[in-house]
Amino acid sequence: MRVRAGHLLVEALCALALAGILAATAAFTLTGARRSLHAAERRDRAERAERETIAILRETLSAGEAVLTRGDTAVDFDLLLGVSVVCAAEAGAILLPPAVGDRALTVLAQEPGPDDLVAVRLDAAEETWWYGVIDSLQSRVIPGRCDAASGWQAGGGSAPVIRVVPLDPFPTEVRAGATVRLSRRGRFMLYNAGSGDWMLGWRRCHPWLPVCGVAQPVAGPLRTPSAGGLMFRQLGGPSRLEVQAIGADGGRGARATIRW
Repeated sequence: MRVRAGHLLVEALCALALAGILAATAAFTLTGARRSLHAAERRDRAERAERETIAILRETLSAGEAVLTRGDTAVDFDLLLGVSVVCAAEAGAILLPPAVGDRALTVLAQEPGPDDLVAVRLDAAEETWWYGVIDSLQSRVIPGRCDAASGWQAGGGSAPVIRVVPLDPFPTEVRAGATVRLSRRGRFMLYNAGSGDWMLGWRRCHPWLPVCGVAQPVAGPLRTPSAGGLMFRQLGGPSRLEVQAIGADGGRGARATIRW
């Protein structure tokens, strides 16, 4: 059977046109799928930033003290560093048992230092506390003070005790056996970390002076302050706080009520 060359040319042109349509359709479908994938990735990042922000705030603030909101995008708090007891009182200083061993009377989550807070309970029955700012803190062995023989250390060895000196002298009522709490003043806030990113940040602050250190990024990115990226609200009393965090890209928002 004879086939005209013109018919073959028409068929080839039709095939090319159909292939072009199929290629355009595939490209359009692929572009849509890529956009959907990117949108899902952005949403996942935003929701992960929300979860991390809420988890960090819940864990830290629930273990904190003196939590105080500063506007609706920042909160100050005292982070508990450790607990101990006074094993001896000196002129202008107290001694704490070593923070070593399974039965240690001093337990530290973080190492305290100058400008941290020290609180000593003066009257256990009335919950009376004295608060001061640490001037210096040293660990050293002091023969005959707070050792195993006097019951302040486990075992037969002698480990370094912790000597705490405050800026203002301890009151004369401080006695051996008094409970001690060591803490650090800090601030969580929403801040611009550069490159357009707004993050949950943390600053170390001075306990008495309105001075804070450089902000360190903790979680994010979150939305801008005007878009409600991070909001704090005190609820009915000094020990309840509502927190809201919204991720920067497609976040749905997360809320939590924190108690301490």
